[in-house]
Amino acid sequence: REDNDYRRDEDLCSAAETKISSAYEAVRGTIAVWEQAITNERVRLTDVVRAAIPNAKTRPSTEAQAKKGA
Repeated sequence: REDNDYRRDEDLCSAAETKISSAYEAVRGTIAVWEQAITNERVRLTDVVRAAIPNAKTRPSTEAQAKKGA
């Protein structure tokens, strides 16, 4: 009987670990999507500000800089 209880507990722990791992990966994926959206919006807003301020002395915004995390 103790062996059965032990196996059942092991199975429950293993199932819980799998669920936790899946949830963790889903959260990481969501964070990555949000980080990219924030970067894209920052680049867009920078371009809007530059367009609104003629001859502004600001560093250039490029797609490459955005992808590098600038």
